Amino acid sequence: MKSSAVALAAGLGSGREALMGGEKAEALTAGFGAARDTQKAFGNEGKKALRLGLIIGIGNDPDAALAKVHELGLPTCQVYVTEFAAGLVERLGKALGKYGIEATSIVVGGPGKEVWDFYEGPLTIGLVPRDTRAARIAHIKKASDFAKECGVVAVQTHCGFIPENPNETLYKETVVAMRDVAEYCKRNGQNFRYETGQETPITLVRAIRDVGLDNQGVNFDLANLILYGKANPVDAIEILGPYVQGIHAKDGLWPTNPKDLGEEVAIGKGKVDFPRIIARLKEMKYPGAVTIEREISGAQQMEDVRGGEGVFGEVDWGVAERRGKTKITQRRRVNRGFAEKERTQTEVCATLPPVFVSRAYANNLRWWSWPGSGRRRFLRGGNVARRALGRAGGWPKTSAA
Repeated sequence: MKSSAVALAAGLGSGREALMGGEKAEALTAGFGAARDTQKAFGNEGKKALRLGLIIGIGNDPDAALAKVHELGLPTCQVYVTEFAAGLVERLGKALGKYGIEATSIVVGGPGKEVWDFYEGPLTIGLVPRDTRAARIAHIKKASDFAKECGVVAVQTHCGFIPENPNETLYKETVVAMRDVAEYCKRNGQNFRYETGQETPITLVRAIRDVGLDNQGVNFDLANLILYGKANPVDAIEILGPYVQGIHAKDGLWPTNPKDLGEEVAIGKGKVDFPRIIARLKEMKYPGAVTIEREISGAQQMEDVRGGEGVFGEVDWGVAERRGKTKITQRRRVNRGFAEKERTQTEVCATLPPVFVSRAYANNLRWWSWPGSGRRRFLRGGNVARRALGRAGGWPKTSAA
């Protein structure tokens, strides 16, 4: 989450389960099923799974903020709120209705100083620090009341650097604080979601179970696990999967300076293995949204968000429909031993056949080489694309999606 929301916002296959074996695999499968039942009760009924969105800070002008989401053609958003000013509920509701956008959660942080590093972070982030804990519990409860008025079914935040040792007094105090907030949200008919980052996945699961309420969930921030050096998200999803109710699509690099977090980067330029994560989410039948987050501001942030949509082109059905573009499902078989691939593509040039193009090409005027090549290449220009595809086995067949 970090400060990006203020600016704008900001698989593992069945073989892995088989290796887990017997009762453990059955328990995990049962956990996924229970999680799906819980998630369906909180805003996903009748909606498309893996629908894209953006985390957006609304300030005091929800219309201007949501206009950016609408401009990107995204059907959902997470709403970051810092102050609950008079009339904000009405303005937010009006803007959501005007642009036809679904708010999947209300996101809060603070109040008070928050430092996003390894030294001051444990002393300033979330519900762990004693000095700010009471004020933050009160702030989250205000967010819960705000969400109830807005008809939003979830509230989420960072809990902070939850201690690994469950015998520590600080751990026990944090669990009490988490339970206090989760109970309040439950009375308001909401899920309370913990954003991943500062704690290891198993520590978060331990705390959730020690809290012991059935309205808890996880906002699975893919990059945060890497930025904090806590886990690879491909592995973490096996631990957190039953609790995942939201996704932050974000990319990053592992930390190399023991004081500072790893670097957050544009989607596709970091260490998150998005194809494997997406495949695992599909296997889990995850019903919720995928919310893009980019922790910079300005024009480059918007450009990076547009480029990030291409990574999810094959799982989202809302973007192309909202933009009025033609969606094409292409199944391509190449004789040179490449694996069979099926992707949802966008036709970007009427003068060219619908080539193997991702949404990133439409937005960034670039085209990644076909899967199986072993490396990425930029191919610029129609003639280059024609020659390359010709060598790879000719034009793919297409059909309407």
